[in-house]
Amino acid sequence: MSRPHFASICSGPLEAAFGAMDATAVEVYYSFLSDLDAGLLSAAVAKCIAEMKWLPKIAEIRTAAADISTGQVQEMSASEAWGLAQKVVRRVDFEIPHTIGKARELVPSLVWEAIQNAGLRELIYGEGTWPQKIFTDAYNAVLSRERKRLLLPEQLRQEIESRREMKHLKRDALISQAIGQIGTERS
Repeated sequence: MSRPHFASICSGPLEAAFGAMDATAVEVYYSFLSDLDAGLLSAAVAKCIAEMKWLPKIAEIRTAAADISTGQVQEMSASEAWGLAQKVVRRVDFEIPHTIGKARELVPSLVWEAIQNAGLRELIYGEGTWPQKIFTDAYNAVLSRERKRLLLPEQLRQEIESRREMKHLKRDALISQAIGQIGTERS
């Protein structure tokens, strides 16, 4: 996002609402907020202006952006998500492999991730209220992680993902090496 565009959707409205910001403050806000989508940043700034008495901190604007963003993604409560998960549970037959893929298409990605984290078999074969509890816990954890992810600047998100991928690659290489050594020790 260009500095003039940033000024028109962020620093300008903030200064109009809360008073002038010095050039250093504007530069710091720009460096930590310019990775956000312009529409999302504009909405977050408007939310902060409407709700706050004082100039919002960068973290407060990012939190507002995350609230807005997750509101678009997670318009369903855990109980609504559980209702969708139950549709998946009713449609899956482990004897017929393609039923899992078809059931997967019925739900948003966050709900499917929660199903996977809870364990599809646990949800199908669990008794009483246990399946709902483990799904709800998994769903809330997925939403919490997604919210935290959205609070991070894009550059930091990419750095974390890059490091996570490198860690997985190193782990996979160590596993392959160990398997190779096991094969040579038996010979």
